[in-house]
Amino acid sequence: MTQFLRFIELIRYYIGLVGIFGILAGALAVASVLFLIVPAQQHAEAMKQEIGRLSTLPVQKKVEVTPVLTQAENLEKFYSQFPTEKDLPEIVEQLHQLAAQEGIVLPVGDYKLLNDPNKRLKRYEMIFPVNAKYMQLRSFIHHGQVKFPTLALSEINIKRESIKDNEAEINLNYVLLMRRTD
Repeated sequence: MTQFLRFIELIRYYIGLVGIFGILAGALAVASVLFLIVPAQQHAEAMKQEIGRLSTLPVQKKVEVTPVLTQAENLEKFYSQFPTEKDLPEIVEQLHQLAAQEGIVLPVGDYKLLNDPNKRLKRYEMIFPVNAKYMQLRSFIHHGQVKFPTLALSEINIKRESIKDNEAEINLNYVLLMRRTD
């Protein structure tokens, strides 16, 4: 080991500090070529081969063209998604059936039609006082939103006498948006 150290000291003496920096710079250049440039070239060659392979595959020209609608057509398409007033009895009946499926009875309801002649949609407000368990209520609300996308739960009031009660007194305020037909 001492001979190696003497050899290093001798080289340092003859080439000096500038020579040592030169040797380190050369070693760094060789290391960068080995660890950076060669792998990058290999990666580039692999990408060229992949491009060549992909260029030989058949091109599928199945492009679906969607018609471009005007603003008025888009607006009509939007409003056509809403039910009309003639659909209202059927929707209310289906809502009652959905409640019955969940074990909830809607004995009475407060119904109100808000009609603004300057608007294209009418609001039909429904308030249902119900007694139900939490899971029944949650399921009813979820299935109602899925089945009737234009039906919105605008307010819910829950009253429970004590924590031990399984059921609560609940007021469900719904708004059904309908398109005008007149």
